[in-house]
Amino acid sequence: MAQLREGDRVGDWVVETRLGEGATAEVYRCRHAMSERMVAAVKLFFSDGPENRDKWFSREIEALATLNHPGIVRILHPGVDQERGMMFLAMELVEGETLLKHLSREVMPVAEVRRMFLRISDALAAAHARQIFHRDIKPSNILIREGGDPVILDFGIATTADPSLRTTSAVGTPTYMAPELLEDGPVDPARCDIYAVGVMLYEALTGTRAFPRSGEVRGDALVMHILQKKLTLEDLDPGPKVDPDLRAIVRACTARRPERRPASMADLAAQLRGEAPAPRLPKPQSPRREMAAWVLGGLLSALLLSAAAGLVTWFVVMGM
Repeated sequence: MAQLREGDRVGDWVVETRLGEGATAEVYRCRHAMSERMVAAVKLFFSDGPENRDKWFSREIEALATLNHPGIVRILHPGVDQERGMMFLAMELVEGETLLKHLSREVMPVAEVRRMFLRISDALAAAHARQIFHRDIKPSNILIREGGDPVILDFGIATTADPSLRTTSAVGTPTYMAPELLEDGPVDPARCDIYAVGVMLYEALTGTRAFPRSGEVRGDALVMHILQKKLTLEDLDPGPKVDPDLRAIVRACTARRPERRPASMADLAAQLRGEAPAPRLPKPQSPRREMAAWVLGGLLSALLLSAAAGLVTWFVVMGM
């Protein structure tokens, strides 16, 4: 689809500027044709075939239409641009910057990190309570209002509870995907979102990427590098200099085995709020046991990476 220009019409909306592009759509800042004071973020879904376009469009509408939370972007109305034959979704225009941009500029103070991630967890807990799971939580999908409150965007690949989800259904962004999504078996979508929040929390506390790029490794090789790390690491540890409770929360959220993570997003919010005790840090293993675990983990990861190779192209399309 050719990019729209200032003054172009999308239904009753007039384009002012382009805000960005994702894997399934482009987003524009628009004003209503009847009122310059009525503005919205208008999301146009790519026409890569009616079936795929309708799938993304329907999923986002179904997710957002049932949610009413200040930490989740509000839907205004869906529509069809007859001139281009494209579906669009007019949403609340949130003024601010993404968490990705915010983290690239500075390390957040601990108090701000706790407040920010408590609000993110509360918003996701509200979605989970309605059996809606985001599946692509990452810093670029968190917009920070001018007042400092986060808003979760892009529910285009959200899903309802489905205990039969398997590797072939894996979607998302490799850095923030739970490792069990690469394995052949049922997954808990709530704990997959919890894992993604844990990775973001690690990055906010340390000021570094959880799975940094390695030299000139790019494309498919970079994706495989990330997947291998996920399958061999027991958890992400932000280090002893970090607030002990937040360190324990990060390690619990990013535990290799999902049953070691918080049982629900509401439980995670309670830990961040101080209403529930932080998880206990695992005891360090003896060097011999660590070596045995490392060897077994390496053999297991080799088998799983071989099985996951077919997913690489899809992962790259969804973004890093």
